[in-house]
Amino acid sequence: MKDQFISYGQSLKLRSIGFDEKCIARIYKTGQIHMWEDYVIEGGFGHNSNYAVMSVPLYQQVFSWFLKEHGKNVLIFSDGIKWMFDIRSVPEDSLGGFPSKEFPVDEGKDREFYDTYRDAEIASIDKLIELF
Repeated sequence: MKDQFISYGQSLKLRSIGFDEKCIARIYKTGQIHMWEDYVIEGGFGHNSNYAVMSVPLYQQVFSWFLKEHGKNVLIFSDGIKWMFDIRSVPEDSLGGFPSKEFPVDEGKDREFYDTYRDAEIASIDKLIELF
């Protein structure tokens, strides 16, 4: 299950743009993950920078947070060979139901291709963070 969590670097960047949701695990600067309950991302780092620690969200938590807080939805898909993603703006009045129109593509028009679904997930989160 530890492969369902984002990286230390992404967690740090998310914190800098306001992510403070409860998480079920914490991550050390070394990348080691420990599962716990009800951690909230905080800036608390130990005295030894090799053991800096903070809570770490699941990929799905990150995607849900960007949709809820910033109206951004990520669509990850494949052409049968490679993986890619689009980031779309979701109108606020569509968040509670099914939209009747397609959302404009914010990022992805000049898309890159990825070998794995996970690589596309990682890249899409990096792009979302970059947008904010």
